[in-house]
Amino acid sequence: MNRIESFLKKHDVYLENTTVIVGVSGGPDSMLLLHELNKRRKGSYQLIAAHVDHMFRGEESFADLAFVEAYCKEHEIPFESSRIQVTQYAKENRLNKQAAARECRYAFFRQLMEQYKAQFIALAHHGDDQVETMLMRLARGTVGIGLAGIQAKRPFQNGWLIRPLIGYSKDDVLKACEKEHVPYVIDQSNHTDDYLRNRVRRHILPVLKEEAPHVHESFQFVSDMLTEDEQYLQALTKEQMNQVITSQSPKQIEIKTKPLLDLPLPLQRRGIQLILNYLYENTQSAFSNQHILGTLDWLSHTDQPSGSLDLPKGFTSCQVL
Repeated sequence: MNRIESFLKKHDVYLENTTVIVGVSGGPDSMLLLHELNKRRKGSYQLIAAHVDHMFRGEESFADLAFVEAYCKEHEIPFESSRIQVTQYAKENRLNKQAAARECRYAFFRQLMEQYKAQFIALAHHGDDQVETMLMRLARGTVGIGLAGIQAKRPFQNGWLIRPLIGYSKDDVLKACEKEHVPYVIDQSNHTDDYLRNRVRRHILPVLKEEAPHVHESFQFVSDMLTEDEQYLQALTKEQMNQVITSQSPKQIEIKTKPLLDLPLPLQRRGIQLILNYLYENTQSAFSNQHILGTLDWLSHTDQPSGSLDLPKGFTSCQVL
């Protein structure tokens, strides 16, 4: 049993009689994933390749689109693509380019999931991506489920987002592409120091690999443990928050502060996070750990029957009882 089959078994992913959309950039990771899933389907599930041209690199990025489309045509894989002016979207929404690209890409994936009534979206993040993500989040002071990094499987749209290559290192991916004769393109922007992820990949990850060649496996073990712990704490928090929240509307939640502040601090923090998740419709990037701690501090020190707290994107109040 290879690592992809092991992944599917471990995470209870059954592809038979389903529709699977694969995010394909044209790089070695996504091309290997597309190749492996196409090799396994044998008519038992529908496979659709999805490519997003973020239009960052002009003709070069359009050539990537053409490359993936040609590969899919040769292998009789349905192909969907979208060309998006991400730079303009980033300016309009005051986002950095990477965050804007992610929002646009995932919006396209959601659209396709709905269009095809797909059960799965498969993305090609691998173990090295996991190490980079967890290091960056640790440096930013991320806590909770965010510190666990990239989730191997999580709910998405009306189905699941899966990452079958999470057990591979980048070297594993390249060796598999060579062995399986999988063609791919190289995004030259990945070899610059323009983005934090690139700097971690180019300057920090190699040092870790010298000390521990299988560092990606160690990080994935930690990610799995953190995820399990967090799921347990979240379940406890939701149970306790039934005694805290008295009413809620799209832009306001009424809470009782004493039951909240009587909870153990780990549950207090997660309770505030649940409130913010509700207000922001699960857009966790809209707030930071400072908002969570600031909200708790405000609730701890207010002696008024009501008050307001400034939050991002127009949310300004929390009714205190």
